[in-house]
Amino acid sequence: MDVVANSDLVFADSFEIEHDIQQLVQDLPFAGVIGYDGKKICFVNQECLKIFGKTAGELIGQDLLSAGLIADSSIEDVKSRIGTATEGVYELRCKRSDGSIFPAEVYAKELGGSRYRLRLAAIRDLSPLHQARGQKEATEEKYKRLLFNLVHVLSHTLEKRDPYTSGHQNRVAQLSKAISTQMGMSDSEIEGIVLSAQLHDLGKISIPAETLTKIGKLSSLEFSVLQIHTMQGYEILQGVDLPWPVAQVCRSHHERLDGSGYPDGLSGDSIGIESRIVGVADVLEAMCNPRPYRKALGLNVALAEVRKGRGIHFDKEVVDAATSVLLEHGFNLQL
Repeated sequence: MDVVANSDLVFADSFEIEHDIQQLVQDLPFAGVIGYDGKKICFVNQECLKIFGKTAGELIGQDLLSAGLIADSSIEDVKSRIGTATEGVYELRCKRSDGSIFPAEVYAKELGGSRYRLRLAAIRDLSPLHQARGQKEATEEKYKRLLFNLVHVLSHTLEKRDPYTSGHQNRVAQLSKAISTQMGMSDSEIEGIVLSAQLHDLGKISIPAETLTKIGKLSSLEFSVLQIHTMQGYEILQGVDLPWPVAQVCRSHHERLDGSGYPDGLSGDSIGIESRIVGVADVLEAMCNPRPYRKALGLNVALAEVRKGRGIHFDKEVVDAATSVLLEHGFNLQL
């Protein structure tokens, strides 16, 4: 079939394209455009030829389904849309002249003219977008692994200074993960909670080792010094750009719902859910395992303590989830 070039349009010489449609195509330089009258392709723009690697002669006058533009996996979808004149935006798998398959976004519209009914499809190649997205996800995953490796090193370094709580942060992290999973939180939220739990005692790196490892009850002054670890951890991490409130968890995991905690005396919803989860996990782990100044109190005593504070000191939902994890799911918190 003979074809005629007009601006960036290529169309059949027997097809008289109206000015408004021509203008519409010219306003879409980033997309390939195909005009289809229900029987054959009536026109294409130059961007369409570029996207598919076709010549105008290979497309004009061809049936849309037999022109080699649509991947086999999308043929049935296109058939159903053509049959119902479906309009809107959707994605298809398309095929270039070299046989390569690529994802495409298609905007379909039915136009009415004085001499015809025309279905118009604007096609955008999504390959660059998908490629960029894949590269971004790979980069994010790489830095995420580096971040968690760094957290492991920091946690291990801290525990070297305090051998009595060796493994404490990791056990709190694992229990926090189990609790947040039981509560139905998203994967991203759980990831942030685990990271926060692994770093929740980071501020203890600034506390004198003799205070951390003292045998016997701490004096009021020593306890005040120990409490500073929440603010020290916050100050270390607050300048780090993370998608989760890790620094705030370091600061707030000893806060309590009734305002009796430290360092800021926060209460109720002013304490983030991440801090409430790590706070409960921290108490349970500490009570279940030995400390320099006492023997392990055991799981029953630990659970009784958080249940007593349910709704007063500790979040009700968090306590219930922790109870379920420890009693019904067999989570082992003890050394």
